[in-house]
Amino acid sequence: MNKKMMQYLVIIAIMVCWCQASFLGAAAPPNTPFNPKPTEGDLILPMPNDAAMVFRKIVVPGRNFWGTPKRVIQIGDGEGDIFEGLQRAQVSGSFYDESGGNWFYYIGKYEVTKGQFAAVMGFDELVSASGDTAENAGIRGLKGKKRDKALARPLVFVSWHSLQDFIYRYNQWLFDENHLDRLKNLPTIRGAPGFIRLPLEIEWEYAARGGVVTLKDGRFKKKLPFPAEKLAKHAWFLQNAKHRTRPVGLRQPNPLGLYDMFGNAQELTQDLFQPEIWQGKPGGLPARGGSVATDGKEMRSSRREEVEIYKWNEETKRMQEWRSYNTGIRLAIGSNVVLNPANRAFLEQEYDTYRRTIRANMPVGKTLDNPVAQAASQLNDVRAALADMMDQNQNLKGELSSLQKFIEQAEEKLDTAQREAARSTAQDALRQGADLGRDMFKLESLRRQKTNAENLAKMSTRYQDIVATIQNEIEGRERYARQLIERYTEDVRKLGEYGNMYIFQAFEEIGKKSLTKRAEVALKTLARHVEEYQKKRRIEAQQCWNDFHDTFKELAD
Repeated sequence: MNKKMMQYLVIIAIMVCWCQASFLGAAAPPNTPFNPKPTEGDLILPMPNDAAMVFRKIVVPGRNFWGTPKRVIQIGDGEGDIFEGLQRAQVSGSFYDESGGNWFYYIGKYEVTKGQFAAVMGFDELVSASGDTAENAGIRGLKGKKRDKALARPLVFVSWHSLQDFIYRYNQWLFDENHLDRLKNLPTIRGAPGFIRLPLEIEWEYAARGGVVTLKDGRFKKKLPFPAEKLAKHAWFLQNAKHRTRPVGLRQPNPLGLYDMFGNAQELTQDLFQPEIWQGKPGGLPARGGSVATDGKEMRSSRREEVEIYKWNEETKRMQEWRSYNTGIRLAIGSNVVLNPANRAFLEQEYDTYRRTIRANMPVGKTLDNPVAQAASQLNDVRAALADMMDQNQNLKGELSSLQKFIEQAEEKLDTAQREAARSTAQDALRQGADLGRDMFKLESLRRQKTNAENLAKMSTRYQDIVATIQNEIEGRERYARQLIERYTEDVRKLGEYGNMYIFQAFEEIGKKSLTKRAEVALKTLARHVEEYQKKRRIEAQQCWNDFHDTFKELAD
């Protein structure tokens, strides 16, 4: 074969490779001890000593920074543990995809391993920081695949403070100004790189359930994002692991390509543990996903356990820093909210629109002040859960149908209760509004009388007592009006928590009655205040005072 022919063959080979890359897409990254199941779309960040940390992109719906109803998800489990109550909450992203128009965050593809901790902190620190010192010390004597296998097991038995130190040291290593190449793969927002942290509970559960993938195909609200009978293919738990963790990535991933989200090590999140997520007494740390100590029947996306930071030792009568043999971590990549003054101005501008249009119907715009409305919302969730159970368990359909009828009857009673409560609250607010209208007219009239009496007092001292009497009456009536305003604004808040249907029905029923001119005007003012409260989720007493004064100061009986 001559030289010219060899050149042609080389060119053809290059073209074939280029065509394959074009048709097949970007190749998956290579298989390494830190990425045993490489997949297209993996985000790989460097670590010291040629180690690596792998992340997956988790997309959340909606373009808006502040939120959208599409981003509100159901978390928890109505049939789960007492700490897993059903809730509706909004999941958000840390970064924005200009081309796709979606927000997203990154979460670790695998649980953090012993090898990754040792890469950042050193092998001596792995031995000293861990509660299984002897086992970790024994890794020193291992070689080849046995050593790799030992270092690929999840990092467990390490205190919260050591874990936080690991995250701090890893961030510092990434941000070293003398090695800017380490930032090459780190995601950015408006030019600012993200940083390593633990995921929030809602970020963890959203990713564990399968995110946008299972939201689209209907699996998101199920206990697991895969059939329960296939649990052993996806997780290490009590029955197949017997309390002993295994190297990460050996089981099948969840729909987002995340490994060991269920079982192996339960994973700490950034929050403090509260009986309900974001509510109740703060305690230790929330751990998610179950572990090698969890019974397979108890494995579910909503599972939460409290892990102590410090624990009381009954034998020694001392508090001690706690380490859990089955608890580890999975990292996430986040970013700051306010990146610069221009970014803050943009957020302020977008918030104004969000507050006026979307916020009132988002979880953050609703409160627990109205227990009847809250109960109705919970019944809706229970009814939806029952419908899912009936679909999945045809043999129980008869028994579940009777439960469904009880729920429907309860909903009817709650509907009546909400309708009556909204009407009663609106009636009370209207009565106070009409009284305020009367007082505003009286106050304006008294102030004019006082002005006239003061002018007369300049000519004759006998009018000074009249001025004092009028002033006393003004002060007394103002005190009473201020009390009315406080009760009125409280009723506006209560009324604003009901659904629009109940508010409309209340106003419609009251409007059918024979009202005085002042009451008619007060009803319109009340409707305007309730509407403003629903948009802004607040009502100011002074603003109400000003509104009533401007509206009623000239309106006689």
